[in-house]
Amino acid sequence: MILLVLNCPVASAAGLQPESEATQDTVGSQRRVRDATPKRITAPVAFDEFSDQPVYEDAAYTIRPGWTIVPEFRLGETYTDNIDLTSSETRDDFVTVLKPGVQLLGNTRRLAFELNYNLQHLLYASNPELDDTFHRLFSSLNTELVEQLIFLDANTTLTQQNIITTGSGAFSNFGPAAALNDADDNINVTGDRVDVTTYSVSPYLLRRFGNFADAEVRFTYDDVSSSDTNTDIAQSNASIDDSRSLNYRADVRSGSRYLRFPWTLTYENEQIDYDTGETTEFEQIVGRLEYVYRPSVRFLGDLGYEKNSFASSEPIDNTIIWNIGGRWTPSARTTLEATYGKRFFGNQYAVNLSHQTKRTTWLLRYDEEAETVRDRQIERAVRSRGINISPVDPITGDPVLPDGGIPTQTNEVFVSKRLSSGVVFQTERNQIILSVFDESRDFQLSGENQSLFGAAAIWTRRITPLTNLDARFGWTTTDGGPEPTTTAESEDLINLRVQLQHWLGRSLLATIGYRRVESSSDAVENEFTENRIFANLRMTF
Repeated sequence: MILLVLNCPVASAAGLQPESEATQDTVGSQRRVRDATPKRITAPVAFDEFSDQPVYEDAAYTIRPGWTIVPEFRLGETYTDNIDLTSSETRDDFVTVLKPGVQLLGNTRRLAFELNYNLQHLLYASNPELDDTFHRLFSSLNTELVEQLIFLDANTTLTQQNIITTGSGAFSNFGPAAALNDADDNINVTGDRVDVTTYSVSPYLLRRFGNFADAEVRFTYDDVSSSDTNTDIAQSNASIDDSRSLNYRADVRSGSRYLRFPWTLTYENEQIDYDTGETTEFEQIVGRLEYVYRPSVRFLGDLGYEKNSFASSEPIDNTIIWNIGGRWTPSARTTLEATYGKRFFGNQYAVNLSHQTKRTTWLLRYDEEAETVRDRQIERAVRSRGINISPVDPITGDPVLPDGGIPTQTNEVFVSKRLSSGVVFQTERNQIILSVFDESRDFQLSGENQSLFGAAAIWTRRITPLTNLDARFGWTTTDGGPEPTTTAESEDLINLRVQLQHWLGRSLLATIGYRRVESSSDAVENEFTENRIFANLRMTF
C-alpha cells in the first residue's frame, strides 16, 4: 500500500551519524543532550484523528531512496458540548475542519530530509466569529558536507501551545494529555493560545583516530519564539519569552584499544539569552572511566567540574561533580544502569532499566536534572515531530516513557526529578500500553515546587486488516507551581477517548470516535467537562 511507505519518518543517510553508543543520553552528571538520530523506521498501520500522525506497528521498515512528495487533505466534523472548556455558561458547537497538507521526503547517500506541513482551517457553525486558521510545520535535515568528516543537522517546528498550563491550558500543551494524542487540535477556544516556532542549526565534525579514540565537536544554535499577540495575553503577566541559545560540545571517546577500560571526556557550554535581558549559562567538563569486569557487568565513575549562572534565590556555587555506578546486561533483552553522585543542587540519582520478553517490553527510568522550559520545548517538539504522539517513538518504534510535559511558562531554571515506568503487551492483533510517571520540579528563583503524577492506559486492536479500534484513558494530578501562570494549588485531569478507523481504499481513511475530558480543581475557573463526537476522512494523493 503506497500510503504506508510515503508517511514514514525519513531514515538517516548511510554514514551520517556517529556510532549509536556515542549518541545515547548519559546517565549521571552530564546534561542530557538532544539527539533525534533515527535508529530504525516503522510502518504506520493507521492515523490518529487529532495529531494526523501515523500509528506505528513494531516491525522495522525502510524508506526507499530518492525524493517523495505526498499531498494530502482531511475533512472532519466535530461536535463539542463545551468549546471554551469552562464550568459555567458553556457553549456547544459543530466545528468543520479543513486540513490540506504536504509531506516531502528525501533520502540520498549523503542527505536525509523530511518536511511535514499542514494548514488547519476551523469553521464554527454557531459561532462564526471563532473561525480561525492555524499552521503546523516540522522539517529536519541531516547531511554530510565533507565525506566522513563534517556534517550538519537542522530542524524547524511551528506548533501551537497555551501559556497557562492549568485548567484548559493543561490539556492544550505537550503535557499529561499528550499520551492521548489530541492535546493541541486547536478546536477548543482557550484564549491564550500562541504560535511557537523553534529552529536549530548544528554543524559538527566527526573524526576517528584509529583504534585510540573517536572525537565529535558540535556547535548548535537554536531559537524559540512565540506570537503572543492576543490582547488578553498581552495584558497578563504570563508569557513565553523569546530566546536563543548557543551550545558548544566536544566529546572524545576511547576506541577499541581500551576494551577493558573505556573512557570518555566531554566539555559542554550552553548559554541562553532571553529577550527580557536574562541570561542562563551551564558549563561543565566531565570525564568518565569504566571498568569492564565481564561482558555483562561494568562499573563506571564520573569526575568533573561545573560552572553555572542563572537567576536563583540561593548562591550558585561552582562545584566538583562526580558519579559512581554500574551497568548490568545479563542478556541482549535486559539492561540495568544505576548511578549516584553530586551536582550543584545536591545528591543526584539515576536509574535506567529495560527488559523485553517475547510479548512484553518493561521500562523504568529515574533521573534528576537542571532544565529550562525552552529546552524542553525544543526537545519535545523535535521528538514528537512537532505533533503530539502516543507513547511509541515514531523514529525508533520503541515505547516512550511519559512525563509531565512542558511546565508552567517561565524563564526560571528548575531541577526536575522524574520517575517513569511503562509496560507494553503485544499480540498478533492487540497492543496494550500501561504507563505511570511522577515528577517534581523545584524552581530555583521563586522557590516554588510543582509536583505531577499521572497514569495512562492505551489499547489498540486490529479488528480486520483494514479496521482498527483504539481506546485510551489518562489521569494526571498537578500540585503547585510558580506564579503568576498557575492559579490553582491542586488539579486533576481525566481523559477518555475511543475511536474506530477503517480504510475505504488504498489512500482513503475514515475515522469516527468519542472523547470525554474532566478537570477538577481548587480554582473554580479551572474546572470543566467536555464531551466530543468526531468523524473525518483523510486522503492522500
